[in-house]
Amino acid sequence: MTYRPIYHFTAPSGWINDPNGLSQWNGVYHLFYQFHPHSTFWDDMHWGHAISRDLLHWEHKPIALFPDQSYDRGGVFSGSAVVVEDELWLYYTGNQWIDQEQDQLIQVQCLARTKDGERFEKATVNPVLASPPENMSPHWRDPKVWFQEDYFWMVLGSKDESGGQVLLYRSMNGKEWQYRGILARDPRLGYMWECPDLFSCNGVDVLLFSPQGIEAKQERYQNLHQCGYVTGQLDLEQTSFSHGTFRELDLGHDFYAAQTFQDENGRRILIGWLSMWEAEFKERVEGFAGMMTLPRELTVEEGQLYMRPVQECETLRSKTVLDEIFSGNSRLVTPIGFELCITGNRLPGTSLSLFLSSSFEIRWDDEGISMKRIGETGEEERISKRVVTSMDERLFVDASSVELFSEYGRTVFSSRFYPTEERVLQVESTDQVADIRMCMYELKQTM
Repeated sequence: MTYRPIYHFTAPSGWINDPNGLSQWNGVYHLFYQFHPHSTFWDDMHWGHAISRDLLHWEHKPIALFPDQSYDRGGVFSGSAVVVEDELWLYYTGNQWIDQEQDQLIQVQCLARTKDGERFEKATVNPVLASPPENMSPHWRDPKVWFQEDYFWMVLGSKDESGGQVLLYRSMNGKEWQYRGILARDPRLGYMWECPDLFSCNGVDVLLFSPQGIEAKQERYQNLHQCGYVTGQLDLEQTSFSHGTFRELDLGHDFYAAQTFQDENGRRILIGWLSMWEAEFKERVEGFAGMMTLPRELTVEEGQLYMRPVQECETLRSKTVLDEIFSGNSRLVTPIGFELCITGNRLPGTSLSLFLSSSFEIRWDDEGISMKRIGETGEEERISKRVVTSMDERLFVDASSVELFSEYGRTVFSSRFYPTEERVLQVESTDQVADIRMCMYELKQTM
C-alpha cells in the first residue's frame, strides 16, 4: 500500500510544507516550497523548486535557496515572488535561532533574484528589512510582495500582545522599504497570523491569512491552526482595510498556508499545503512527508470565495470507470487516483454516504456535509452546516488525500487519509435519494 500521490505535488524525498513564490514567468509556472531535504521532519528550511507548463506535470529543479548566510542560517522561511522586468525576485524571511531550544529567534526579510530560473542570487543589500517596527514582536514573517500603482507593496504576518495582525510596507525600488502601519488585526482571531496574501478578485479586495490559536467553536476552527480570509475595502494610501467576518477557506482536516498568484490568463490561482502540523504523516515510511493541494481557481460570488480545480485538471481523466444513475448501495474497487462527479438531487430526509475505507466517510444529509476519519488520535469530524439537496460535487482521491469541491466550489474539504485495506468505494444511502448520477474517472499519473 503506497501513500505517495500520483497527481498531487510532493518532493522526491524529505519534508515539505508551505507553498512559496507561486508565479508564472515567461509562460512557465514556478512552485517554490518549504523543504527539508535531509529528513522527513521540519528542520532548517530550504526553498525547493519545481516548474510546470500546465500546473499538473511538475519538473523538479535543484534547490533554489539554502540557509547559508548569517541572516538566514536558521532557515529560509516562507515568502513570495514578483516579476521585475526580466528577472524573478524572491522575497523570504531569514530566520536565526538564538537558543538551542529554538524558543527565541531573530527574523529578517530578504531578497533573492534570478534571470534564468536556474541560478538564484541573494541580494547584497540583505536583509532588506532588518528589524520589526518598534515595540513589535520578533515574530514577523512570510512577506507577500506585489507591484501596484507605481510602488512595490508588502504584507507581513505578525503579532503583538493583543494577538495576530498584518503589517504593510511600501517601496519605490523593492529594496528600501517604508513601514506604513498595521493593515488588519482582530484579537478574536488567535495569537499569530501567518502567510498573509492580499489581492483583488472579481473587484473585491481579499485578505487571506493563516491565524494560529483560534479556539474551536462547535463545528468551526477544529484544526490545530486555520486558514481563511476576509473581504472588504482596501485603501493602501491610508493603510486601512475595512472588512467583514473571518471565513475558513477550506473545511477539511488538512489545509494550511495557502498562497495565490495571478497567471498570464488573468486567473487567480491558489495552492495550499495539504497537511497540518502535528498530523500523523504516515507517509514517512516511504521517505517523504507533506504534499500540495490541486491548483484551484478562485472567484468571488455573493461575497464569498469559491474554489474550483483549475480547468487543466480535466486533462487528467484517462478513462471512465463508472457512469450510472445511483440505484442503491454499491461497492467498487477503485484506482489509486480518481475523480468522482456526483450530480442530481438528494431528497429531504435522505442521506448519502461514501466510504473510502473503514475509517473515512463523507456524508450528505439534512444536517449538512460531514467528512469523518478515524486516526491515531481517534475520530475527527469536519462539518459544513450548509445543506446540499441539488448536488454538484467533485471528489478527487489520490493515494493518501481527498479533496471535495461541493456546490461548484462553494464549500471545499481537503484531508489526508491512509487506507490500510483494498482501495474500495462503498456507497450507502438511508433510502432512495432520487435522481443522482455518479461518474468516476481514473486519473493519469503526473508525479
